[in-house]
Amino acid sequence: MHRLIQEGKLIPEASITEYLKDHVDQNTLAQFTRVKVRDLLHHRAGFPNHGPSTPPTPNGIAMLGGYPQALMLSDLAKIDLKDDFDAQMSYSNYAFGLLGFIAEQVSGKTYADLLQEYILQAYQLGSTTSDIKQTQNLATPYFIGKRTKPTQAWEMGAQTPAGGLFSNADDLC
Repeated sequence: MHRLIQEGKLIPEASITEYLKDHVDQNTLAQFTRVKVRDLLHHRAGFPNHGPSTPPTPNGIAMLGGYPQALMLSDLAKIDLKDDFDAQMSYSNYAFGLLGFIAEQVSGKTYADLLQEYILQAYQLGSTTSDIKQTQNLATPYFIGKRTKPTQAWEMGAQTPAGGLFSNADDLC
């Protein structure tokens, strides 16, 4: 996001509705005019951690099949924005998924392409990806109380910008 801000493509003080006006209905836009890009960046937009339609993932169960972009955008209408939404920090994967969508809109590139250009190539991270299909020998979360039970990696779909990055120890170091 920082690079898009530096390039003048993303404005932290702009309302998110500026970037969503072609993708959600007018009633939804009217509810979120006070929410700025910086509110999403700082986890102060009052959004829930996950979109209302995100499949539940109890005790290490992986989200499979992803969270489609169209569903993420329609979920915006289901979020109740409180008057003091920016009063406190509240971590939100949903907000970062929305930021990823906005980044795609302002750049004309996919999130995977942005990741490749701005991070992976720049820092020579040849074993890091946002595409779960490219991963091998992936460490996955564990079940609470059943640490030896095998689990699967999450297919995050539209929430990929919130943490759908896969890497190896060499790239991480």
